[in-house]
Amino acid sequence: MDDARYVIASLFRQAGQEEMSKGDMVLALSIDLQWCTPEKAKEFIENTVQMGLLKDDNDTLSPEFDISQIEIPIGYTPDEKAFMAPDLFERVLVRLERKLSRQQAIAKINALQERFSLLDADVVALILAKQMGIAIDDLIEEDIKQRLETFNTQT
Repeated sequence: MDDARYVIASLFRQAGQEEMSKGDMVLALSIDLQWCTPEKAKEFIENTVQMGLLKDDNDTLSPEFDISQIEIPIGYTPDEKAFMAPDLFERVLVRLERKLSRQQAIAKINALQERFSLLDADVVALILAKQMGIAIDDLIEEDIKQRLETFNTQT
């Protein structure tokens, strides 16, 4: 998650812009910076829009967070995991961060997980988000689909 924020902040700072077209962002990530392939850049954009890190307004992208608040390490170059789709826990955590700090969200998840010791962190994070009134139905539906596909391929 922090990698995705670093990538977005680095990109927009280097471009000196507050907005960027999807095409320009794909070119910058894949050709100019050579951080990933064009396909991975497109996936990255799609994932970060879904996570709420980028706003997509008719193919014009802008960060949904204050990039000036991100401390990017000197000489930062992302590794390939920065461009991978985030797992369910991370996606729920991003939504929780709209109401809590990351540390508060993780602390609440840990406290709930102590109560529900048989549940994994993904499920506990979903429970917390639901309790807080955060929309997660799309994530639940997607997770169920993935679990069913995994189950079907194993049987």
